[in-house]
Amino acid sequence: MNQLTFDDSYEIYRSRIERYFQAQFKYTLHDAEDLTAEVFIVLYQRWNEFDSHEKSAISKFLYKTATNKALEFQRKQRKQPTICDLQDVPEENLAQPPKHLNHEEESKKYKHYVDQIKAILSSKERITFQCMIDNDCDAHLVAQELNTNVVNIRVRWCRIRKKIVQMLPNIFGI
Repeated sequence: MNQLTFDDSYEIYRSRIERYFQAQFKYTLHDAEDLTAEVFIVLYQRWNEFDSHEKSAISKFLYKTATNKALEFQRKQRKQPTICDLQDVPEENLAQPPKHLNHEEESKKYKHYVDQIKAILSSKERITFQCMIDNDCDAHLVAQELNTNVVNIRVRWCRIRKKIVQMLPNIFGI
């Protein structure tokens, strides 16, 4: 029989599922990566429910889950508010040129925002964030650094990004 482990499934199907999102649904690479991570989270959570870990069963489940995630993503996209038309913006706001910060001010502001983001993260999330952002490491290096597997890091990174996106209004005072 052709039994797969979770790691085997990830290695075989990750890039295929990403390409599926890009080809079938025309998603950006970033969106495709996020959705792929979500698909593998579902697979991981339901792994013990499978009667068989055969390649065909795993493949069928992954593509069905990917399709459902894509449709869910599309529904969420439609619900998001759109940017207002310029005619709805008061003219005095249009006339004001944007204030540009000098390099030192930008660096301080950036550091302030990064510090706020780090403050909302757990210790494991903070270490992952620092490795990925501050040290510009890829998932393989972070996995080695944290003594875990790449799948775990990719899933964690996906969750961190979602957490940050949810907190952006609070961080930027929007």
